Amino acid sequence: MHAPSRLALVGLLALSGAGCGGADDVPPEALDLSGRNLLLVSIDTLRADHTSPYGYALETKALQRLADEGVTFEAAQSPVPMTQPSHTSLFTGLYPGRHGVRDNVGSTLTGEAVTLAEVLRDAGYQTGAVVASKVLARLTGLDQGFEHYDDRFRTEELDSAAPLVERRAREVRFEAQKWLAGRDRDRPFALFVHFFDAHVPHDPPPLFRERYPDRPLDGEIAFIDRNLEELLAGLEAEGELERTLVVVLSDHGESLGEHGETEHGLFLYEATSHVPLIVRLPGAQAPRGRRVATPVSLVDVMPTVLDLLGLAAPEGDGLSLVPLLAGGELAPRPVLGETQYPLFYRWAPSYSLRDEGWKYILAPEPELYDLARDPDELDNRVADEARRAAGMRAALELQVERWKAPSGTAEASGNLTLQELAALGYGGGAPIDVESAAELPDAKRRTELYEQLNAALALVAGERWEEARVALAAVLEQEPTNPSALLNMGSALARLGRHAEAEQHLRACLALQPDNPHAKGALAMSYLVQQRLDEAEAMFREILAQSPRSPEPRFFLGQVLAMRGDLAGALECFEQVQREQPNLPMLEESLAGARRALGQAPGK
Repeated sequence: MHAPSRLALVGLLALSGAGCGGADDVPPEALDLSGRNLLLVSIDTLRADHTSPYGYALETKALQRLADEGVTFEAAQSPVPMTQPSHTSLFTGLYPGRHGVRDNVGSTLTGEAVTLAEVLRDAGYQTGAVVASKVLARLTGLDQGFEHYDDRFRTEELDSAAPLVERRAREVRFEAQKWLAGRDRDRPFALFVHFFDAHVPHDPPPLFRERYPDRPLDGEIAFIDRNLEELLAGLEAEGELERTLVVVLSDHGESLGEHGETEHGLFLYEATSHVPLIVRLPGAQAPRGRRVATPVSLVDVMPTVLDLLGLAAPEGDGLSLVPLLAGGELAPRPVLGETQYPLFYRWAPSYSLRDEGWKYILAPEPELYDLARDPDELDNRVADEARRAAGMRAALELQVERWKAPSGTAEASGNLTLQELAALGYGGGAPIDVESAAELPDAKRRTELYEQLNAALALVAGERWEEARVALAAVLEQEPTNPSALLNMGSALARLGRHAEAEQHLRACLALQPDNPHAKGALAMSYLVQQRLDEAEAMFREILAQSPRSPEPRFFLGQVLAMRGDLAGALECFEQVQREQPNLPMLEESLAGARRALGQAPGK
């Protein structure tokens, strides 16, 4: 879809008169923010219904202020309940099937894509970003267009099974304020701030743990809100808030047991698909306290922001929401969603279409819900509304068919290690060919097994290897071809020194998913520990051929080369890793050791 031009929008508003408060109370000039600043805030894994603007009892002062002074979209939808692909849709205005990033582990955005930051940078904006999780590290390709992309993460040690893969909201806010303090005051800024605290595991700082002793998730949300409040206060103190467009949203929600799912990614129900979206426009004539019931998508954010800032949006799937901001209407259109995360476990993916108050979910066992009457999606109407279901299915299948040939803007990547995935609660597989998905089981019939696997992953993240082995064995007894269970069992067995058994499980995983970089990485590490250097080198090189920018396999390839006496080759690996991820643990000492052995001065 193309975003309508501003002239078309003004004409639409003049004709509309209907909507969420009337169009005539917002003059067109209030919607012209050309040359103004942008603050775009993403609060990862935030359920809309866990904030005060959406009716929750938790006091979220910053979010409430933005809602009171701006426009709240009551039915905003995530295109996919996973962090990396959802943010990729946010920055490209494309559905995942178009940009090709379908999960957190398999792909990275390439330079073929045009991002929001690139458009703003080319228009003269100084662009900065501070991200809180390695899930959005620059290796995802989301740094495109940002002159400053702060993705510095710390880990206690590289091979820890429970690495620190996120930064607290306070640190993120400090870094964002530091960038703002050093910016050029003569140019408008565009700043993206990403908070991650609301993601599992839930462990708020002490003060917020005390305030919410039995509600750790609420404690983390309150902590994020406090830091958002400080960020807004800083802009207000220097007079910049009334020159800044503020957009706050979440990439996806979080299931708290609904439909048998904890966390997110497995299903497309409202618990994970419904997200907050609040837009505050600067200026005395801007809309205040408006609420919009029209369903919208995160793919609409890019064209909306660019339209408000007076810039042309590239072709995409989203629409400018400026008519809704002004109190008018948009023509009804379906809002789409997908999740391919079940493919990690060799379960069927699912796709959704929301239209005219109904939601259809395409899965081996299809579902249809009347959201107005059944917001909790408990009454599947697919049999009673057969004609409606058939029409929505046909429309959705047509869209899925289009997605089989994505735009080519993604390539293979290995952004997260197996240990980091376990610490985040992800299974760590790699998608299989969607063409074969029709024969796979429905994830709705695997929820108990899924929770068993999540419990085993928690043991992996806690480095409780023997307990993890026992738990994973129970999963594999029920489903011997589950790639995630095979992968994590191989990793646990390797940590227990049972390398022959580990290799057997890892090769079984690769037989099911030949391109799984995490199975290859675990196998390569097992070879390295056993001093099987030829096999280790070959496997690390194979991973890098598939994921050239992935730092961990390149680092360990350097270690293998150093052990073989190829110090020049090792140094080349270490220096490339330094360019990609300079804070990687053990990198500095490895660089120094290789340079010393080659007779080079430190830092040369």
